[in-house]
Amino acid sequence: MFQSLKTPVPPLAEQRRISDFLSQKESKVDALISNVQAQIEKLKAYKQSLITEVVTKGLDPNVPMKDSGVEWIGEIPVSWGIAKLQYCAKIRSGITLGKKYPDGAELIERPYLRVANVQNGGVVLDDLKTIEVSAEEDAQYRLSAGEVLMTEGGDRDKLGRGCVWLGQVEPCLHQNHIFALRTNKLLNPYFLSYVTTSKIGRVYFDITAIKTTNLACTNSSKVLAFKLPLPSAGEQQQMVDYLDRQVDKIDKLISAKQSKIEKLEQYKRSLIYEYVTGKKEVSWLETSLTDIKKQYEKLKAIIGDEDSFDLSDEDALRCQDALSLLVERGYLYDVNADGANLYLKEAELDGF
Repeated sequence: MFQSLKTPVPPLAEQRRISDFLSQKESKVDALISNVQAQIEKLKAYKQSLITEVVTKGLDPNVPMKDSGVEWIGEIPVSWGIAKLQYCAKIRSGITLGKKYPDGAELIERPYLRVANVQNGGVVLDDLKTIEVSAEEDAQYRLSAGEVLMTEGGDRDKLGRGCVWLGQVEPCLHQNHIFALRTNKLLNPYFLSYVTTSKIGRVYFDITAIKTTNLACTNSSKVLAFKLPLPSAGEQQQMVDYLDRQVDKIDKLISAKQSKIEKLEQYKRSLIYEYVTGKKEVSWLETSLTDIKKQYEKLKAIIGDEDSFDLSDEDALRCQDALSLLVERGYLYDVNADGANLYLKEAELDGF
């Protein structure tokens, strides 16, 4: 098959020029992508620090503070309490996959959530799987709007991440690697979701996790033992409303920068395609200063050694290319020794 494929094959000198040009362009695009990615990471870090500040300090910067008694929580407002999650919520696990049923059993097909579907701040439903279950299992593992979903295992930095289920798909079940928590009147489910996203949640689930090389897991007992700040219900709602607005702004900035990265990646792919297929040619105006310097060093060696004029056809072509380029750039006015020496002097003054 591959032997029958036809590919454009420019002269070797042209191939090298294209390769040099694309390497330089790719390096610039990659540097831009790295810069934008670094901005995204800073925005993500800022988002987590903002959430942590709000869920541990509240919205009033002048409120008196007290020690929470929990190292990774620090000080909290004097009117707040600290409570284990077991006093504020009930937890249930999900359905285990791979169960065998008797022949002829009446089963119902239902969509279900996996760990990959549960993200900080929301649920991703692009790739929703289905499972066949009994009517009893359908009722037992069916999600209800307002429940907080928390992951039981996965990458260490994602362990315990939570979001509120809004009932986007009805009915919908959850796998056993996802916990569903139903909070009571003491705890706003959206406030709990923000707490699990904050540094408090990240530190707790990291230090209490069962870890392997890159993975970690927790269990329902450790989830219920999670200590969290407990403001009044009214304060929780105020903080949730504030964070919803601020996080939405940050997420929009992150999304815009991710789109920029996608466009840069697309530009890089199209650039490579257009030049290696001959749809675009590398003009001398597009040749970078780096390439001029390479040609300058080549000429310098040739001018300094008469024997170097005995060149291969390929080297002669590259030197002729270099001379043409230098004429275009105004460094060389006459292709002879005097002109070349003039170029050398001007190039050196330009800081080559």
